[in-house]
Amino acid sequence: MEIDEIDRQLAALERRMDAQHAVLKVADVAAQAAILESELPEYRRLVDACERTKAAWDEAEAARQAFLLDLRRRGVFETPLVAERG
Repeated sequence: MEIDEIDRQLAALERRMDAQHAVLKVADVAAQAAILESELPEYRRLVDACERTKAAWDEAEAARQAFLLDLRRRGVFETPLVAERG
C-alpha cells in the first residue's frame, strides 16, 4: 500500500470514530435525562420534606425566642438592682 492510501484509510477511520463518538454522546445524554426524569418525584418529595421540617424548626425557634423574651420581660435575666453584700 502506498502512504497516500494509508492516510486515506486512517482519515476514513477517524471520521467513523468521530461519528460513533457523537452517537455515544447523544445516547449518554438521553440516558442521563431518562434517569433524572425518573428520579425527579423522589427529589421533589425530599425537598418538600426539608421545607416542612424547616418550617417546623422555624416555628419552634420562634416559640423558644418568645419564651426567652417573656422571661426577660419578667426580669429573669436582669442584673439585680441591689448588690449583694459580702
